[in-house]
Formats: sequence, structure tokens, C-alpha cells
Amino acid sequence: MSRTYSFTVPYSAPVTLLHRAYTDPEAWRARFAEAKSANYDLDHPDGEGSIRIHMSERVGGDAVPRVVRSVLGREFTLERTDTWNRLDGERATGSFTAATTGVRGELAGDYLLRPTAEGAVLEISGEAEFDVPMVGGALERMVEQLHQRVVQNEREFFATWLAEHPEG
Repeated sequence: MSRTYSFTVPYSAPVTLLHRAYTDPEAWRARFAEAKSANYDLDHPDGEGSIRIHMSERVGGDAVPRVVRSVLGREFTLERTDTWNRLDGERATGSFTAATTGVRGELAGDYLLRPTAEGAVLEISGEAEFDVPMVGGALERMVEQLHQRVVQNEREFFATWLAEHPEG
């Protein structure tokens, strides 16, 4: 069984500036500067104006809810790959995938960054699927909530990044 979801994240900055930040390797290096247990790789699969960010982070201890620890153990690795395509007019598209060690499951979906009267909105649509008897549905809901928190944290980071780097 799987769970589909969608949510939006508003920004006060225009799409062009957000896309520039999302595809800037320096922004991602700054984003991960404090993450002691995270590793990342950056590349530009379609040249300038695109980026693929592959992130891997060891998660453990009390940061892991009890129901998850019962399935994955006290420590596991979470891998995520985000891809942003080149800007297409006033819109940008991207995709994401995520998986974890210790259980068969995946998170995958799409990003759409489009203009609004106030700036821009990031639309996220995804699907979570974990093949774990009895707790798969709980994991899918938890992963959706975790994805929302990660995107909100990135929203705050990129808003600050743009304020500190107005010229790119």
C-alpha cells in the first residue's frame, strides 16, 4: 500500500531568485555546513541552471520515534536525491526520491516552483510506500510529516540565504 500527498510552501521571493538559490552549489554547501552526520554530492546533469543533490545522513538515538526504531533499529541511514531542472519561463520543476536502510520503502515525487502575487510557491506532490507489515502506514505518514519539516527548514534557510546573497 502507498500514500500520496501534496502540500505547498509559500515564498516572498520571485521564482528566478529562488531557482538561482536552489541550483547554487554554494548555497547547498552552506546548508550542510552544520550537519555533522550528513554527506552530499552535487552535480549539474543538464548544465548550468540545473542541479542534482544527493544527500545521505545517519539518523539515530532519540531523534527516531519508537515505532520506527522497532523496525529500523536505533540507527539508520536516510538517502535523498533532489533534482532541479533549468528555469522554464517563470516556472521551475524538479523531482525527489528518498529511501532508508533497513526497510524496503521509498519516497518519490515532483516539485513545481511557480510565481504568485506575493512571490512564489513551491508545490510538492509525492508518494510514500513502505513494505513493512503492521507499521508501513505509520511509516508512510511519518515520512510525509518529516518531508514537510525538511522543506520548511529549507524554506527558512533559502530565505536567509537570499537576504545575505542578493546578487547570487
